[in-house]
Amino acid sequence: METYKANINSLWGYLIINELARNGIDYFCISPGSRSTPLTFAAAEHKQARTAVFYDERGAAYHALGFAKACGRPAVLIATSGTAVANYFPAVVEASQDNIPLIILSADRPEELRNTGANQTIDQVEIFGRYPRWFFDLPCPDENIDPRFLYDKLYEMMGHRDGPVHLNCRFREPLEPAPEAVSGKYLNKTESVFTGKREIIQIESAPNFYENLESIKQKIENTGRGLLVVGRMQGKKQEEALQSLACKLGWPVWPDVASGLRSVNDANIFPFFDQLLLADGALRRIAPDVIVHFGAELTSKRFLQQIAEYRNGYYVRIQNKQWESDPAHRADVRIFADEATVAEQLRTVSGSSPDGEWIKMLQRVQAAIRRQLEKHPAASNWNEITIAGAVAAMQPEGQALFLGNSMPVRDMDMYGGFLPEKTAVVVNRGASGIDGNLATAAGYSAGSRVAVTVVLGDLAFIHDMNSLSQLKRPDAVLHIVLINNSGGGIFSFLPVARFEKVFEEFFITPHSWRFEATARQFNITYDTVTNLQDFNSTLDRHLKSADSTILEAVVDRTVNVGDHKALQQEITKLLNKILPRV
Repeated sequence: METYKANINSLWGYLIINELARNGIDYFCISPGSRSTPLTFAAAEHKQARTAVFYDERGAAYHALGFAKACGRPAVLIATSGTAVANYFPAVVEASQDNIPLIILSADRPEELRNTGANQTIDQVEIFGRYPRWFFDLPCPDENIDPRFLYDKLYEMMGHRDGPVHLNCRFREPLEPAPEAVSGKYLNKTESVFTGKREIIQIESAPNFYENLESIKQKIENTGRGLLVVGRMQGKKQEEALQSLACKLGWPVWPDVASGLRSVNDANIFPFFDQLLLADGALRRIAPDVIVHFGAELTSKRFLQQIAEYRNGYYVRIQNKQWESDPAHRADVRIFADEATVAEQLRTVSGSSPDGEWIKMLQRVQAAIRRQLEKHPAASNWNEITIAGAVAAMQPEGQALFLGNSMPVRDMDMYGGFLPEKTAVVVNRGASGIDGNLATAAGYSAGSRVAVTVVLGDLAFIHDMNSLSQLKRPDAVLHIVLINNSGGGIFSFLPVARFEKVFEEFFITPHSWRFEATARQFNITYDTVTNLQDFNSTLDRHLKSADSTILEAVVDRTVNVGDHKALQQEITKLLNKILPRV
């Protein structure tokens, strides 16, 4: 007898895994546990399933998140009952905030063991609160339950591809495939229900979609000072559609580092727009008439601050999901639809007449900022600014770049400039946490089958060191640039840094650790550098390696802060001289 027919638990486990695999959801991230045995057996033995085993659930969940970012389709998480499930929570939050698909199959105890003090039994019903798009508490497998019920719930679950979903699966013992005959009548029912081809059809609508687009088209056609702002995109289709729209309109483009448009070296692409916003009232001084903002929020905090105060321009937000926010509460019109679809529609405008002198003025400002960045001493010192510039310049074409939160993503956004063609930039900016960064990057590498350059700080590295174990897999290759400034360097840029008595211990959390032994523990090639020349030569060697590597860049936090501030002060002075006065 086939294992999956051994008993009713094994059968339901198989039916769940089989239906997912038949619909192209075939990557299963499994953490060892007993209660999830029927699901684990089914995934392990299914011919179409690809499985990856993880020591801890938090790393597994972030790996699944990274895989989905790379593929655009969900990975499946399988965990046993109890706190194992709770360890998924941080990644579930990130997936929910960033609209990344994720499927959670948690095993649970039967109804009669709930609220009894039974071991490893917690309340798993809606354990993730409102973050999942869908939740169902599945009853224990039972021949009295028509298999069409299970089929319906699986298709409800798979119909949500815009965030995490959670199916809580209760099982009674025996959990292993011990022979307990399933009736032939019930097996026949499953054969008739779970065979044949089915499709998941999603219908999305946007309120007043075409009516609002016609209004926006008129605004575009009648403005000379249009500005295209592009946040984080969810895929290549969206990125290419935005590139095409930008070319059609001839407008200046302000692209976030994760927008996909930093690889387009064009005079109208402004990678240093955040530097332009260093000047007080910069948005008011350049005075765009229409601002069309596609995608997620920008990394740039200054844009959010200035757009909240700028009331003279018509501001349009175009986002793919309704629960994405408008934190500035500033948008005149919000369109909830696929960004690529909207961009293609807007390309049909009969024509726009960009103000050539205005665009030339912006180009001159960008060129002046670039020159200032190149000639200022901070741009050649050993600091996190020059690390960002070096990584951007040396990033291999066609590979991926993962940027950790806190300073790495900000430095790359501000100072990285243009990136090589076909560079996928990966970030966890849904909730912007520093946990799970290594696991996310490893999942992205496994999903995309390309090496990933990872830039992250020492505290983010410490948070997720156990995920280095994921690099034993041949399909996950990371070239890690570990910036070690001996603590939480980003706090040095905040007003709290003035309160030295409390600041150093409770915010910076200083340490004196180096990570060579960590690399050796996980059998990963390691080097450490303390100057820019060695960094460049060593990074070049690491990026050419077929295996995972760690390059620890030891920097002085106080020097880094001083260089950042000195450079920004000089750019601010420059902008106040050359920007229009109002």
